[in-house]
Amino acid sequence: MALIECRECRQQVSDQADRCPNCGFANGLGTANAARQKALAQFAAVAVASVFLIVAGNWNAMPMFVYIGIGFLCLGVAMLLAKFVAG
Repeated sequence: MALIECRECRQQVSDQADRCPNCGFANGLGTANAARQKALAQFAAVAVASVFLIVAGNWNAMPMFVYIGIGFLCLGVAMLLAKFVAG
């Protein structure tokens, strides 16, 4: 946690705060942190699903490279999602 300068009143404010406690100006930094955490959670969920596809796939139905390819495709989508949502 760091202190930053409020864009409105120039007082020191926590970077986790949604609003300045001095003037009430919405700095929006807490919202950005929440979006970043949500993106990381989504990335983790897709990564776990990808690993499950790779490990628990039915190897008799399709060749292994198909499952590995699907897993890496899901990881790539998760990385793009995390990048664009988190900013």
